[in-house]
Amino acid sequence: MTSRHPTPITLFSPYRICPIGAHIDHQGGVVLGRTINIGTTLEYELLDSNELHITSDQFGEVKFSIGALDTNHWARYAQAAARVLKAKRGIKAHVTGSLVGAGLSSSASVGLAFLKALANVNQMEFSDEQFVHLDFELEHNELGLQNGLLDPMSIIYGKRNALLFMDTVTGSVSPIMDPPSGSFAWVVAYSGISRELTKSGFNVRVAECHEAASTLQNGAWKLGDVPREIFEAKKMSLPENLRKRAEHFFTEVDRVHAGAKMWKDADLERFGQLMNESCQSSITNYQSGSDILIELHELVSSTSGIYGSRFSGGGYGGCVVALASRGHAEKACAEIAQKFKSAHPELDSKVFVVETADGLATHHPSPVTRSAVLLAAGRGKRQRPYTDVTPKPLLEVNGRPTLDYVLRAVSKAGVERVCIVTNHLEEKIFEYVGDGSKWNLSASFAHQAELRGNGDALLSVPKEWIQNEPVMVVATDYILEENSLLELVQAKEKSQAEIVMSLKECPIEELTARSSVDVDSEWRVKRIIEKPKPEEIMSPYAASILFILPPQIWDYLPNIRPSERGEIEMQAAIDRMIQDGFKAVGVLQSAPKEWDAAHHAQLST
Repeated sequence: MTSRHPTPITLFSPYRICPIGAHIDHQGGVVLGRTINIGTTLEYELLDSNELHITSDQFGEVKFSIGALDTNHWARYAQAAARVLKAKRGIKAHVTGSLVGAGLSSSASVGLAFLKALANVNQMEFSDEQFVHLDFELEHNELGLQNGLLDPMSIIYGKRNALLFMDTVTGSVSPIMDPPSGSFAWVVAYSGISRELTKSGFNVRVAECHEAASTLQNGAWKLGDVPREIFEAKKMSLPENLRKRAEHFFTEVDRVHAGAKMWKDADLERFGQLMNESCQSSITNYQSGSDILIELHELVSSTSGIYGSRFSGGGYGGCVVALASRGHAEKACAEIAQKFKSAHPELDSKVFVVETADGLATHHPSPVTRSAVLLAAGRGKRQRPYTDVTPKPLLEVNGRPTLDYVLRAVSKAGVERVCIVTNHLEEKIFEYVGDGSKWNLSASFAHQAELRGNGDALLSVPKEWIQNEPVMVVATDYILEENSLLELVQAKEKSQAEIVMSLKECPIEELTARSSVDVDSEWRVKRIIEKPKPEEIMSPYAASILFILPPQIWDYLPNIRPSERGEIEMQAAIDRMIQDGFKAVGVLQSAPKEWDAAHHAQLST
């Protein structure tokens, strides 16, 4: 055996949860989904042969030729992936996964992992959208599961800090940013009973939905093709089973739209109620829940600290997923586990909090971002008279300077050394930061002689401090959550981009005072313009001053001409790098709060 890779490559393909939107993706409905931090890990390397050598901690070892397919074998997803891709080269791989068959889409998780690995060793390139449809082909055509696009779309497009609103007809994905991370938690209550969709009533229910659609309207294949008013006019003429399936579809679509609004409004109690209503419709209209899952759902939803729950997948076994108050989640888990175990001691049940995660990612060795430049030179004209005596980065919110929020986030992201660019009242910043050890950082300082823009601030950094490595650039008047910069580092690792920037969605009228960023459907940045003219606005997205940049930024900045405002703008250098072929990606985050005199009282409460 020979390998193109000196060491095996590791993929992580997460599981997904669907809090609202069950059983409707195969009918052309909109759905809500997100990925969690448990899933399938695949470590693989190239085999210069047409064989697949697969090992698993749970199931052992198997070898077979590409083209073989045994739909009853544990390695069938690897076999099906090779067939879908018509792969020529095989892999040697080790696969591990937790809670297989728990209703968290472990099948799509492992299928996508093998698709990604085999595409890589066979030098095939596919877009995210193509991978979604390849997994659909794998499960639908090769393995006979009449599923929709919810599972692969969630796993491919998953974002750690957002719930996904997905249209399974158009393929569009709209992230809805999470409420503050400390306000909620996701709980998984695993019954101890695994299920296999191809061996359950899943396909029967799908067939009933198709029959309901064609009965309601000639030529309709799925319920999403039938106008709501036709369903309302004709529903009582349907056989009871078909009427109930259609009733679930149309009311679940309504709940998805309502849930998207509730999540955006951070109305967790109402969102939890919608989860309960969704599960009740699955029980009464879709008639998919087993007795044990219904019992577990009722136990979970009646527990203090739980906003709402629904069983995951078809409810033929597996688990219940719940939305909980973060402060009460662990206590709720312990109470649920104790009561369910007492009622069913024979089952290997588990109840635990899961964290959110990004979508399918290859873990490559990549340059570590251990250095950051912090921009702290501004005079804070908008914050006067406060900044007449206090430098802008030391204005306090809840008893802490904004600079403290930034330094904590920088340290949490793995940065080891910072250079703080200062000017106005800089001696107070020197005194506050010291050597940086309070934040487990090594701190040094640079003086910006003239305030001529953020690009000029970077040019003020001493050459001896600069190293041939990525650098983070952060404004110091943001009130950052501790994980906000860590998310940029993780996005850089996932995408293997050289430039990563934090994006915020802004009203169009604000963009002329900020920036305009043009991104494609996979969040790759194509253009960035600082303070655009109205006719130059490309999207509703602006870039916060939260960047990870390659070391070449120091080569581009000296060649940037001052803007019409007389400033040397870092964004102009970044845009030129993008046009020269540097890969840049955006990470959609909540707009970071800024210290503002008009809102000082509000922010300080």
